[in-house]
Amino acid sequence: KSFFTVISYLCIDSILDQTFTDWECLLIDDGSPDNSGKMCDEYARQDSRFKVVHKSNGGVGSARKCGIDNACGTYTIHVDPDDWIEPDMLSSLYANALETGADMVICDLYINTGNNQMYSLQKPSSLDSASVLRSLLCGLWGGPINKLVKLECYRKYGINYLPELKYGEDMVTFVRLLSNKISVSYVPKAFYHYDKSVNDNASEPAGRRRRRSRNADAADNGLAAQQNGNAEDTPVQKTSEKTDNQPQRNPRLQTRKFREMHPRRRRRGLFLSDIPAERFHCQRLPRQSGLSHHPGLRQYR
Repeated sequence: KSFFTVISYLCIDSILDQTFTDWECLLIDDGSPDNSGKMCDEYARQDSRFKVVHKSNGGVGSARKCGIDNACGTYTIHVDPDDWIEPDMLSSLYANALETGADMVICDLYINTGNNQMYSLQKPSSLDSASVLRSLLCGLWGGPINKLVKLECYRKYGINYLPELKYGEDMVTFVRLLSNKISVSYVPKAFYHYDKSVNDNASEPAGRRRRRSRNADAADNGLAAQQNGNAEDTPVQKTSEKTDNQPQRNPRLQTRKFREMHPRRRRRGLFLSDIPAERFHCQRLPRQSGLSHHPGLRQYR
């Protein structure tokens, strides 16, 4: 059965420990600058179940597409280079696929951060493809690492990973797959260990990553200006410092009081009192003839 991984930091040992032995592992050397390619070739010489594909660097989407293009088994699953799998993963998922005849078998997974391990439940609301698609869009894992997929589904519907996508290529692929009427099964057990400490940047939402990048660039520019003696030209964020004479306010009490005074004044679930003071502005509305006016009326923006 076709089983492949993208090689950078090798996780082959957990593949060799599988109790299910009738597999083929495609090792995709995506132009690694280190000795990963040579290590792949060495594993292939020692075990004929390993097949190596050397290619120029194209990113994770390109590597996954290369794996699908060269796969020849009945089912496929992916293992990312910094993760590892339990010894009974392939045997359990494959046995469930044979028993249910499912095109896709989903299982739970572990999220590892340092010495901590968290169990991530991945049970869909229902097992029809439309419900699984909704669950996927509402928070279930969108990647292929915990999904055994029949290779025929990729071929039949003309679906593959888009190499031009640098982020979210997994989600796009499974949205396209689940848009078709494919049968889905679920195994209530975790087999895959996702190393979040290594893959944190990859799993971070694109918007948050862009904001963090802009903040880092702004900090670097400010530091460079200070080193060049132009600190006075660099905008500095002003923060209010509390003195001992100022009374300490209870933010929880303020929020509760605001709710009592304005029970219906909400905006997208966010109370106006929760908005930071430096980002909250108000001004009196001009009096307009023919309209009722209250002295306390404010225009919030």
